[in-house]
Amino acid sequence: MKERKTLFKIKQNDTNMIEDKSDLKISSKKSIEDKPTLTISAKRPVILFIVYTFIVFALLKTFPLFKENYYYLTKFKQTEATVLSIKETVTRTYKYSKSYKRTEKEYVIRTEKEYKIEVEFLVDGKKIKKEIIYSRHPTVGEKIEIRYNPQNPYEVTTIPTIASQLIILMILCFWLILAVIAISI
Repeated sequence: MKERKTLFKIKQNDTNMIEDKSDLKISSKKSIEDKPTLTISAKRPVILFIVYTFIVFALLKTFPLFKENYYYLTKFKQTEATVLSIKETVTRTYKYSKSYKRTEKEYVIRTEKEYKIEVEFLVDGKKIKKEIIYSRHPTVGEKIEIRYNPQNPYEVTTIPTIASQLIILMILCFWLILAVIAISI
């Protein structure tokens, strides 16, 4: 356990000048002159530093996600696209381990399926075909919701509107909780 820093020493029974005693550790010691004294130390600055550092890192990590989803909601237009073709890709993550017999075995840790689909949608009466990665299994001819950038219709996202709104709402609630914690400290 780390040593606490001694802030100041006062005589025993003279603690009435300290208003908030909740963060103080008071220990009685006898001084060289055999006069009773109190040593007061605080750990609050360390806790504040840790909490504020966490808050800063949390804001730095969530801000790009908020910005990206806000950009999709405000700048991209929603439309329906028709699935023209599907190519399934499977990604497997392996772990290799060595046994005592010096043989190598492999274990599948995670398998991910992604679908490269070709979609077609209309922008100002012009048909645009684009190959995108889609996480759910579509069928050929199915209509799916996409969002595209009006300045560059080939910039497409498949994140549903409700998912972007939910992500933004969760981030705002998280920021509100962080603000309450920061203010209460």
